[in-house]
Amino acid sequence: MQYDGKISIDQVVQSAKMQLRIQGTSDDTYLRMLAMEAEKEMATRQTLIKKTTSLAISSHKTTLPSGIYQINWIRYENSENDYVYPHFVENPFFDVGTQEDVTLSSAYSIDINGGYVYHSTDVPYTTCRISYVGLDVDDYGEVKIPESHERAIRNYICYQYTLAESDKYSQYVIESYRREWSGNYNKVRGRDAKPGPQEMRRLAMMWNSMLPPYQGLQRNSVKKSNT
Repeated sequence: MQYDGKISIDQVVQSAKMQLRIQGTSDDTYLRMLAMEAEKEMATRQTLIKKTTSLAISSHKTTLPSGIYQINWIRYENSENDYVYPHFVENPFFDVGTQEDVTLSSAYSIDINGGYVYHSTDVPYTTCRISYVGLDVDDYGEVKIPESHERAIRNYICYQYTLAESDKYSQYVIESYRREWSGNYNKVRGRDAKPGPQEMRRLAMMWNSMLPPYQGLQRNSVKKSNT
């Protein structure tokens, strides 16, 4: 297997568990959420890759892959050159700059909302092809991140976990993890290209789509029951 300088979220979680001496899997969901929250906080495009894939159209609707940052283009599978654009060009997920040749525009248009592409009701096709920029998610739904982010994310997990379990950890330990997270966060942000305001918005939307649909990560809300 070719080494690509990336590791999975799960690998970072396992590393944090070893550092915290956590046994068992009851906290794994919470720890994975913290890892993704750390990447959202760092707000870097280094986690993104470009992908092209074919997707099914069912009831005039297509489910988008998880972790999309930006859509480059959408084309119906049975056509050669016609590219489909949204009804409203200010759609935050669509890169309108790719519309270089309007003569290639399809007769159809789309809406993109809530993780779905909504097609015209008269579209005769059953598949569409999409080019997009997004998270590196494998076939098992595992998110891969740059290996250079591992230390920052691990320390964020350790800091948030010890803060939530403050009755089991001294203030010195909690503060040490906070300092480690802050220092490594600054290293990542200093090394990676700093995104602009629109990029920050897209990155936040992308990571929010991967996190649970409620405000704040409460450990007891996602921890598995021991019963």
